[in-house]
Amino acid sequence: MSGILTIGIVLQDWLDNASTREAYKELIQNPIIREVSIFNDPAKAAITRDQVKQFADTIRVLRTDIDIAVDQEGGLVQRLRGEGFSSLSKPDDLRKLYLSGQE
Repeated sequence: MSGILTIGIVLQDWLDNASTREAYKELIQNPIIREVSIFNDPAKAAITRDQVKQFADTIRVLRTDIDIAVDQEGGLVQRLRGEGFSSLSKPDDLRKLYLSGQE
């Protein structure tokens, strides 16, 4: 894998703004970039599975060696919600479950 940097992209901005999309495309082609991390804007509509696929397909055309990630923490910071995505518990709820000895 090449590169050392990760860039974060608010997916709704990528989809809605052509000039933003073109600027990111140019940046993504720089070999110093190793990963693109998807974020969402909670003030905008939820990200759909089709949008994630469209984004990933576009990135793969630009570079096949780049990682695509989502900062999917769960709870209130669950970036991807709805049909096609798993619902994740809040990390603190998982910690409490672990400490209680339940599996």
